[in-house]
Amino acid sequence: ELVNRFIREMLPARTGDNPKPEKIVEQVARQYNVTAQSILNKKGGRSANLIRYVTLYLLREESGMSLSAIGDYLGYKDHTSVSYGLNKIAANLKTDNALKETIDKITQDLRTPADE
Repeated sequence: ELVNRFIREMLPARTGDNPKPEKIVEQVARQYNVTAQSILNKKGGRSANLIRYVTLYLLREESGMSLSAIGDYLGYKDHTSVSYGLNKIAANLKTDNALKETIDKITQDLRTPADE
């Protein structure tokens, strides 16, 4: 079980026509009215952490990036920090309808062609 979980976490989540990481960061930044650079910068308080966790969640779910790749992209020291953030968002999604709606909106925006 532990080996299977490790493999699932290290491999990409999706394949196919996945949005580029830059597009995900831009959509999250637009939704939260912050700059993309502020998401990539690790400074900030609790609200900045939430935005970064939403970003890493969407990077995992929508881009198919591995935990290690997400960690590298967002400047985390290792994939365990990414795993912590994913677990935190997963737990919050069970009880926070506003967060779920926000993530659903960003996901919908990511999947809508730019020319529409």
